[in-house]
Amino acid sequence: MMNYDEKYNEQFQRYERLRMGITSLTAQLDKHVETLESYKNEYELIDKSLTALKDAMPILSATSIRACEELANNAIQTVFGLDYTVEWDSEGGRFILNKGDYCTDLADSEGGGMLTLVSFVFNIFLINKLGCRRFMAFDEAFTQVSASYFPSFVTFIREMCHSLNVDLLLISHDQRITGDDVDHLYKMEDGHCVKLK
Repeated sequence: MMNYDEKYNEQFQRYERLRMGITSLTAQLDKHVETLESYKNEYELIDKSLTALKDAMPILSATSIRACEELANNAIQTVFGLDYTVEWDSEGGRFILNKGDYCTDLADSEGGGMLTLVSFVFNIFLINKLGCRRFMAFDEAFTQVSASYFPSFVTFIREMCHSLNVDLLLISHDQRITGDDVDHLYKMEDGHCVKLK
């Protein structure tokens, strides 16, 4: 038969084990609470960032659209000498060509040269906006630009590339492009590349 001291010691040890278990569980619980608070703070920061990005998107889009309008207008006025303006139609989701007395969808505008110029300008702008500064193009689309506008077209593209710090590699067999139109000139002949300038 157990005496009183043994019963007391047994109950005390059991109490100590339970107390230690509760202390350990409390510490673990406190650690989990800290982790949850950290996650909550991170989530709130992410949520704020997402909200800020959502709020910024229309502004960024509006800024890009305005930049495209300005580039297109500058291109049309510089190359073709026309007072037409390119404007974004937010309701129709398209660029329109405003000729003063009437407007038309830019894609339906007469003259492939104008569409070639504007689309090329937009391509360079968007590539540059993505953080790229090198761009390769083939000259087939340039055939739409008539001979009388071709020199001003080339000059405008060169100046735009320089102002945006974009390198344009043009693969061409167009005899209208001369060594004076480019910074560097290479010729492919019999599978070999020869630097001419």
